[in-house]
Amino acid sequence: MKFFTNCKSLDELKAEYRRLIKIHHPDCGGDAGVMKQVNNDYEARFEQLKKQHNETSDAEHQTTETAAEFIEIIEKLMHINNTGFARFAAIPCPAFVKFSFLRREGEDCREALAAALG
Repeated sequence: MKFFTNCKSLDELKAEYRRLIKIHHPDCGGDAGVMKQVNNDYEARFEQLKKQHNETSDAEHQTTETAAEFIEIIEKLMHINNTGFARFAAIPCPAFVKFSFLRREGEDCREALAAALG
């Protein structure tokens, strides 16, 4: 694992994932092979941190979210109106998905996001 070794929480991991895909995702000019490694590293580190989080949290604060669910949400965000990340001022940080700061060129994108997520 080379991409997420410094992440100590699920929130840090998700923030770093969002940062890395802006660089490495093929739709943003990145390399598909590197993106695959980012996804593999993310999934492995997510499981480690999820286990750690759930062991130290009470039942009400444990997470059932999976790495694949978060990756899917971010992928869908990238393809809303084929805009990619370049036009987004902020990307939501799910716990389980906060949309309050999602904007595209000053426009409220909640409807487009809801439609994309089905």
